[in-house]
Amino acid sequence: MVRQPDPSTARAVIVGVENYVHLDPLPAVTNNVARLGELLRDPGLWGLADEHCRILLNPGSERDVLDAVHEAASEAAGFFLLYFAGHGLRDHTENLQLALPDTSKEHIYRALSYDRLRSVLLKACRADHKVIIIDSCFSGLAVGGMGSPDVADYAEVDGTFLLTSSAGTRISMAPVGARYTLFTGELLKVLEQGDPSADDLLDMDTIYRAVARALRAASGPAPQQRARNGGARITFVRNRAHIGPLRDSVFGPLPGGLPQGYHNLLHETVPGLLAQLELTAKEQADAALLVVAERWPEQQTAALLTELARVGRERQADVAVGAVVGRPAQEVAACLDVLEQLGAWQLIGALLKALIRTGPTAVARVAGKLREHGTTMAERLVRAALAEGGPAGSADLVTALYQRGLGDEALSELRTLMSGHPDPRYVGVADALLAGGATSSAYELYAELPVALATTRRPEDTARLLASMADNGARGRAVALLDSLLGVPGGTGAVHWALALHAVGLDWADEIARKELGTAAVDDVLRVLEQVRRSRPGELPTVVRWAIDDARSTADIVAFTTALREYGLPLDALRILTETADADLEKAAALISALRPGRDDEAAKLLARAYERPLRDRILFVTALRRHGADQDARPLLADVLARHSAADLLAELSLLSREIDLDDLLAHFAAAARGEHLGPLLFEYWESGRHADAERLLCSLTGDRLSLLAGTLEEFTAVRSSEPIQLGEPLVMYEERTRRAAQSRAWLATAVSRLGSDALVHLTEKVATTLPSGAASFSRQTPLGAVVAASTRRVPLPVLLALVEAHRERDAGLPHPTGMSPLLWVLGTALSSRADAQLLLSHLFEDRRHVLRIPDELRELMRTVPCEDAAHVYLVLARGGPLHPAALSGLGDRPDLPGVLARLHASGLSRGEALRIRRAGLRPWQYGVAVKVVMDLLEQTVGLYTVNVLTGAAGELEPHSLGELIGTLGIQRRVNDLDRVVASAAAQRGPLAQWLPDVLVVLRGARLDDLAARVIQKAVRCSPTSDAAAVVDGLREDGLCGEADLVEEANRHHRMTRWLHR
Repeated sequence: MVRQPDPSTARAVIVGVENYVHLDPLPAVTNNVARLGELLRDPGLWGLADEHCRILLNPGSERDVLDAVHEAASEAAGFFLLYFAGHGLRDHTENLQLALPDTSKEHIYRALSYDRLRSVLLKACRADHKVIIIDSCFSGLAVGGMGSPDVADYAEVDGTFLLTSSAGTRISMAPVGARYTLFTGELLKVLEQGDPSADDLLDMDTIYRAVARALRAASGPAPQQRARNGGARITFVRNRAHIGPLRDSVFGPLPGGLPQGYHNLLHETVPGLLAQLELTAKEQADAALLVVAERWPEQQTAALLTELARVGRERQADVAVGAVVGRPAQEVAACLDVLEQLGAWQLIGALLKALIRTGPTAVARVAGKLREHGTTMAERLVRAALAEGGPAGSADLVTALYQRGLGDEALSELRTLMSGHPDPRYVGVADALLAGGATSSAYELYAELPVALATTRRPEDTARLLASMADNGARGRAVALLDSLLGVPGGTGAVHWALALHAVGLDWADEIARKELGTAAVDDVLRVLEQVRRSRPGELPTVVRWAIDDARSTADIVAFTTALREYGLPLDALRILTETADADLEKAAALISALRPGRDDEAAKLLARAYERPLRDRILFVTALRRHGADQDARPLLADVLARHSAADLLAELSLLSREIDLDDLLAHFAAAARGEHLGPLLFEYWESGRHADAERLLCSLTGDRLSLLAGTLEEFTAVRSSEPIQLGEPLVMYEERTRRAAQSRAWLATAVSRLGSDALVHLTEKVATTLPSGAASFSRQTPLGAVVAASTRRVPLPVLLALVEAHRERDAGLPHPTGMSPLLWVLGTALSSRADAQLLLSHLFEDRRHVLRIPDELRELMRTVPCEDAAHVYLVLARGGPLHPAALSGLGDRPDLPGVLARLHASGLSRGEALRIRRAGLRPWQYGVAVKVVMDLLEQTVGLYTVNVLTGAAGELEPHSLGELIGTLGIQRRVNDLDRVVASAAAQRGPLAQWLPDVLVVLRGARLDDLAARVIQKAVRCSPTSDAAAVVDGLREDGLCGEADLVEEANRHHRMTRWLHR
């Protein structure tokens, strides 16, 4: 914290040279020196004692100056000041020489060398702060002035602020006849008058800038300054602008007739002063006490106050307190700081009260200085001042505090004060803050006073405040304040707040007003309209719009617009009706119906707008008008639709037109141009609306010569209700209902299609089958259309199905079908895999002479070509009726993916014996899978021990059916040694024979490699325990492999005998 230097430890040397023997005289220097000394000694500015301020006017020699400077510099503890005014010269080394009375340009050595002066200062002066002011001049100027080199460049003393009158290349003016030199005159003016924009203490930088501004305004040379180690912040005088007018001289008459010992009183001790005051008359004692309390250092002043209170001199203590609060804010704060450290709380309270009485500005200044002290005294002062001022007196105080940077503290204390009783008058404080530019704090304070704003301000004024808050970046706070205002009991209603905000362009309360009016009874809304009519008639349409929400009945809307018409606003009423009608077709139709017959003109205008709507909207509007009983308006609108649009335009809206035009008329108008994309939605509309008879009539119309449209119509129908996954945000119950309705629509369609006759079914099954890639179709997974046709195939009577098979057989030129899947095979596969009477169907096919010759080949092709999962499914269906026909087994056995089919069948309970039958029925050449191919490729690339490793690894790792394929391949290639090694390794690595041998035998016997199978049995049994062989026999018999079981049993018996013989 910056403090004024203690005058008792400070020293000053003022040197001035007026009379020169060889240079021009400078008469203004005498006034410079005298006035500067007076100001330094004035207690109102600093109070330097006479003996501590040495003045040298026209010194005789350099030694006189250096001795005075040395003595004063040695004594200075905190602050030292040196001032020189006179001519300045430069020697041949460009060093500064300060001219003394007998100096001349020829005898420059008689001058005071600044280098020697600086050397003395460096060695002798231990003061923390040093200020050097040089007002020097050249001689021989035409208009009696001073010249100076750039002396700042010649003078650098550590910890010093150096101030010079001009630069080295400029002329410094000393006007002839002026009281002071130009530079020093401006310096004295700053000390005498102060700077209103500066703090309570003037620092050197502030003084320099003030002098520079003044010289620039007077067209004078610019002064120079150099500062070292914070020298710019050095202070030594008070700011006169903050402490009142300056006395002419401390040597003038003493105020109040003080005794002659006045000067001694200023230097008395506290006990000595009290003793002197005892001997002095009351008036003179009070005057002396005032002077002392105004001028003593803060610690002495605090000690004086404490002593006066201790000895019971309350009146004199009050006099001294009154004097202290008139001192600069810096000193008042310092005095309070000392009293706080002394614990003199009663005196602090008295001082704070006296300070508060001096006004908000003084309180703010002192509070600012107290905060610099780092104590809580600032908060205490602010709290006391706010409490004392109350709601009426807080505005100026808070404004002053904000100007001093104490806004946060002021607002915090004010909010604490308001928490107990938020007086509405505190709104004035917020107003003052807003006017003073403290917008953020003002907004915070407003937010604390919603009740006051709601009860003391017009809504329009508060709305403007909210708009201002939003414009200045406080939108969130403004919205929160509005919420509080809306919640004030008995305050302005939401509607009026919304209207007030509307006037300033804000819609923040619109939603609340809509909610309030949208659910209000009609009479309540009409009552609000009457109030608004009297205060804001221009806002009546806005209020009506707020009152009309989606749930409003047509009768309510008509009542509101009737009120507008009665208020003389028919155009606004029509506009609102038009807006409502344009937004909702249903409500538009209801309004037209409700407006007739009393307000036919408005109904006609709304209807006229409907004629300009898009085609789809007009058709929907016809339906809505009929629903609301306005048939007289619906009929001409429908006639206009049919007259103004071509059949091509109307086809896209057939489903909507079907609600207004019967099926026969629709077919008569649009049958020639209609396509599936038009008829599908129409069919669905009939079904959705429960007009199933019309739907079936429409389907029947698509048979015969219009059969080509049937498939496209069904595809469009199924697309309307296709099973889509649940949508994001869709409630589960809605998704389940949508799925249920889709299933219902497809079930109905399948039943309806099944009744269309064989020609339609032939067409549809051909369409479904031929559009699927060969080998990619699945009877269990269909397209939406395929699923419907498949369901129809399941539903048709058996004779119709047999006729369908015969019809497709006649249409097929041969097998396989050239594109997609054969329709015949698709029908057979669908029927055999899904009909409950599949066995009966087969019986008819094999017994009827029309089918008996072709069905074996067809069944073989079906089992060979359908997808894996469907082949397995058809087999299981057919197997339920007994042994399969050899043709079916042959087709299944010839499939390239037979292992996959068998795996599916095995999972469904297929025995190994049945698998063997399927394999042996096939006629395809020997094949092996990918795993065996990898092994064979490795064998081609290896020799010796590596071959053994490959075979051993394959024997232990391959799946059993792949192991059988490997053994079969090695046997076909007559690699007997490799074959025996694989079997032996499998027996050693794979565990019991029952876990792998049956599958291997199925593969080998299924490929008719019976001799190889016998060899594998003998080798495996020889390499396995006899108990394993006995166990596998039982398993083979259970799986229906009796022949293989006999071979294993014989090999095991022979193995036991040879083992006994070898013993």
